[in-house]
Order: sequence, then structure tokens, then C-alpha cells
Amino acid sequence: MAKAEKKDATLAGLAALLHDAGKFQGGLYHRDRIAEEEASIEVASGLLKAAGVKEKDRQRLKDILIDLHREGVTGDPLTDVIHDADFLAKFGLVGVANFFIKTTLRGRNLHGAIMNHLSKEMTYAAVLPANMRTRAGRELAVKKSAESLDFYKNFLQELKDTQGLSYEIKKRRVALPAGQPKKPTAKIDVFLVMARKCERCGGKWAIKQSLEKGVKCRQVVFDLRCQQCGNGYQVNFCLPGWGRASGTA
Repeated sequence: MAKAEKKDATLAGLAALLHDAGKFQGGLYHRDRIAEEEASIEVASGLLKAAGVKEKDRQRLKDILIDLHREGVTGDPLTDVIHDADFLAKFGLVGVANFFIKTTLRGRNLHGAIMNHLSKEMTYAAVLPANMRTRAGRELAVKKSAESLDFYKNFLQELKDTQGLSYEIKKRRVALPAGQPKKPTAKIDVFLVMARKCERCGGKWAIKQSLEKGVKCRQVVFDLRCQQCGNGYQVNFCLPGWGRASGTA
């Protein structure tokens, strides 16, 4: 993507490799709710200095890593390239495969992955083209968005046809907070993937929707409660960020 955008491909590659280095600081995911970019910068600085990377390039990479974790910041064009590449890697057929690999590695079964995490995957896939900041990213995003959504919809249908597992995909309208994008009245459709009936008693779900401020983002929260037996669970995820205004690159 850096080459397509005529940017420094070497520096882009380094930033892409190191931007998540702080996510599992100390072997734990987001330990003590510490901002991961700080740990990523620390790791990257040590490695790059030892490798003989010039000071100006180390500083530029540091700035990029910081900007990647600031919603809507696009100071360095390479930040846009890495932002887009990072999101694109999560979608398309390879991205779908990685989703199931990650859920398995984290000890989640198929039902848990669908009920707790597929809502986010489908929501982000749907808005992927709008979330891109570069022209090259938008071109790739259209295909990957369609591939991901088609796969998940067909997958859920096949689970129903062959396994008797019935899930429902609902679209819910969410008003975006100011800055996502910078229009207080902006709205977005998010997906909610849920079992059609309560697994315990077959009762219907009551759905309560809200917005909450998380560690790094504004989250949409769905609280589902069975109207018959009281069984319940929660689905929550960060609202998608946004790229630059449409038509720019």
C-alpha cells in the first residue's frame, strides 16, 4: 500500500510490524489498562536504535505510532497507510480465517465467538470502505467488505441448515458522538448477531441499547435479557472510527 501511495515502504513496514508491540506488555493484554502505544514506542525505540536506524526515522516512527492511537489524526501520510493496512488485514477471506483462529486461541467456542464477537466483525466489515484514509485502501476495502459480509451471512445460514443453530442478524441505528465524524447528529447502522431464541428456555429477548465510554473508545452496548427465564448476556464493542472525508486521499 505504501508503494501504491508513493510513500516510504521500508518505514511503513517497520511501523506496521511494531505498532502492536505493546499490546501484550508483560505477557498480558492491556495490563493495568496502560496505553499500548507507550509500550510499543519503548519496544520500537530500542530495536531500531540497536539496528542502526537513523534518529530522524526513529522519531518519525514514534510520531506515527502515537498518531495511530489518536482517533482521526492524520498528520503523517504514512499513518494513513498503516491505519488502512491494519484494518484491511482483518477482513476478506484471510481476515475471516484469522478471526476464527484468534477466537480459538483465546479459548472461545464457536457459539461464544458468534454471540460475543461477530457483531463487531460484521459492523466493521460493513463500514470498512468509509473507514479508509487512502485511495488504495478504499479500492481494496470494497472487495474485502463484501467478501467478509457474504461469508458470515452464508456461514450462519449453513449452521442453521446443517446444525440446527439459529442466529439472527439485526441492524441497529446508533447516533455517533461528536467527532465520529464531526457531526453530532450522524448515525450509523451496527450489526447485532444473536441467537434467535434463549438457549435455556426458548424465550424471546428484550434488548437494551446504550453508549458507554471505554478505555480507548466510545462503545455501543447491547444488554440482552430473556423475557421468560431472565437469562442474559452483553455484547459491546468500540464504534468504528472514520477516515478522511470522502473523495480525499
